[in-house]
Amino acid sequence: MENPTQLWTRPFYQPSGQRSFLFWVVWLDKPDSKLFIDARRHGFPPGDSAGLDLDVVEDADWLGSFLQGAIANMAGFSLEPLGKCSRAVLLRGHFPDSAELRALQTGMAFLKAYFDLGALAAIDLVATRWWQPQEIMDLKPDRPFDLQEHISVVSERGEEHFCNTRGMAKFARPELFVRKVPSKRIQEVADTLWGFAREMAQGKLLTNHPHLQAWPDDTDQEQPAHGIAPSMFRNASLEYKL
Repeated sequence: MENPTQLWTRPFYQPSGQRSFLFWVVWLDKPDSKLFIDARRHGFPPGDSAGLDLDVVEDADWLGSFLQGAIANMAGFSLEPLGKCSRAVLLRGHFPDSAELRALQTGMAFLKAYFDLGALAAIDLVATRWWQPQEIMDLKPDRPFDLQEHISVVSERGEEHFCNTRGMAKFARPELFVRKVPSKRIQEVADTLWGFAREMAQGKLLTNHPHLQAWPDDTDQEQPAHGIAPSMFRNASLEYKL
C-alpha cells in the first residue's frame, strides 16, 4: 500500500554550508521490547532512510539531570514517573543543510513509534521542548510541516526583557535573539522572531537583513563577542535590532 506521507521540503532553500543538529531523549523502560515501524501510522517519509543514530542509555544520574531546574520547569506536566525510569533512547544526528527535512520528519516518526511502544515522555533538547505521549499520538502522520512543532520562542522577563528562539539548529540556521525588549512590545517582538524563524526554516538565510546583526561562532573564545552568557548563543546567532 502506498505511503501517503509527503516529504517535508523547504521552498525557499538557500545553501548555507552548515549542518543541522537533532537530539531527542525518549524515556522508555522496556529493554526487551522490539520497536515496530509502520510508515503509514507513524509518518515516516518515503524514500531513503535519514540515518539518525538510535542509542540506548542507562544512566539514572544523567537522565535525572533533566528532571530538575530550568529544563524541568518547561514541562507542562509531572515528571515524577520519569524519576523511576533509568533507561532512555537517544535519537540524534548531524546532517548537511538540505532542501529536504527528511531527518527531522523521520525523527518525529520515530518518536511516534516509541510512544506506541509505551514511552513515558520525551524532550527535544535542541528546542528544549517536552512531549507527552498523547501529544505525539494526536499528530496526523501525513500532516504538512508545522514550525510550531519544532522550535519555540521564549521571553525571559526581568529588568531587561530578553526574547529568543530555540531550535533553529534543526534547520542549520542560527538562533535569533533580542535584548532590552520593552514590556509592551514583548508579543510584537515574539511574533517578529516567529516570522524570521519561519523564513529560515523554509530555507532562507537572511544574511543581509537590515534589522539583523550576525554574530560569529565564538565557541573557542573565552567570552562571546555579543556579551551574552548562555551557551546556546556561543554558536553563530542573529540579533534582531529594535
